This record gives sequence, C-alpha cells and structure tokens, in this order.
Amino acid sequence: MKKPIQLVLAMLLLTFAIQCSQDDNKVSKSTSDGNLLLALVQAQEVNRLLNRESSQIEIRGAWNQSSCSSGTCGTTVSAKVYIDTDLGSQTGFFYQENPPTCFTGGGCTTANGAQFSSFFPANYSIVEYDNTARELFYQNRSSKKFAAFVWVIQDGETLICDVFNAKDTLAEAKTDLRSRQSANTVSTSSPKSRGCNGNFAFNIIRKQE
Repeated sequence: MKKPIQLVLAMLLLTFAIQCSQDDNKVSKSTSDGNLLLALVQAQEVNRLLNRESSQIEIRGAWNQSSCSSGTCGTTVSAKVYIDTDLGSQTGFFYQENPPTCFTGGGCTTANGAQFSSFFPANYSIVEYDNTARELFYQNRSSKKFAAFVWVIQDGETLICDVFNAKDTLAEAKTDLRSRQSANTVSTSSPKSRGCNGNFAFNIIRKQE
C-alpha cells in the first residue's frame, strides 16, 4: 500500500516542479503561491495516508486461508481470516471462520475444504503486534487465554502460523514463543514445509476478492 502512495506523492511534486518551471515568467506571484499551497496540502494528505498505513498491522484485511505441505501450498479454502488494528495503538481483532465440525465428527455431504455458509468463528482480540518481528499476540475472547501468531512474507506470498500456546498471561505467551523459537519448533526459514509448532507447515493466506 505504501509504494502507490509514495508514487502519488512523487508525481505530485514532479508535476508542481514542472508547472513552476513552465510558468516562471507567465503567472503572477499570487498564482504561483496558490499553486505551492495546493501542492503542500496534497503532500500533507499523502503523508497522512502513509502514516495511517504504517500505524496499522501489516497483514490487515480479509483473507482466504489454505494449507501448505512439503513446499507446496494448495488453493482449497480451509478457513477465512479477518485481521484489523486500531489507529495509533497495538490493539485490534483477529477473527477466523473455520469449517464446520462435521469434518471431524462426520456427517459432511460436501468435500472437505468446500465453501460453507455455516463456518464457526474463532474470535480473538489482538493485544500487541510487531510488524518488524512479524508477530502478534492475541487473547481468546471466550477462554481469555493468550496466544502467539507469527507470519512471514516470502516471494510476495503471506504465510501464517497460529502457535496456539494458550497461556494465562501475555508475558507467559511471549516467553513460550521465545522458547519455541529457540528450539526451532517455530521458525520462518521454510514456512511451506515446516516451522509451525514442530514439523507442520505454515498456512498461506490470500486476499479475498
């Protein structure tokens, strides 16, 4: 999102520079001052949009989740993920719609992974995130437990791992994640093959159309 906005800012400034060079001896000082003021206002708006983007989580949006294994990621949607954060804070929500429990309990008449209207939700509150480390910590709104969630962006693809550590406090969830990272059971080095809670691959998420 940042690159298009930066491009707009550069184009605005370039347009203004060209206009000024062309109109140096053709317009009055008041007109020139008006053009400068307009360019400054436009630049401020672009900066406001840039600041808005940088103050929110990198993976905000509506996503379709699919599984990965042995270096390959599928296209069958196994869950729907919604992530958003509040401006100027480290909080937000992480909402996941999972397939119906009939996949595990039996009774499904449609193939596993097919689209259902009756997905059951997992509703979480993001309590802290870090775009540099690419990790967030959330609290399950039902159980009140805290857990870690990490992501990686590789070759333009976004892959995620829900650590599911379910700790009583945020500090305990952080300590547990660091322990898993040290033991290499949570690792972003080969996300399509392993590194999510041991030998499991990460899941891939793709923006919903």
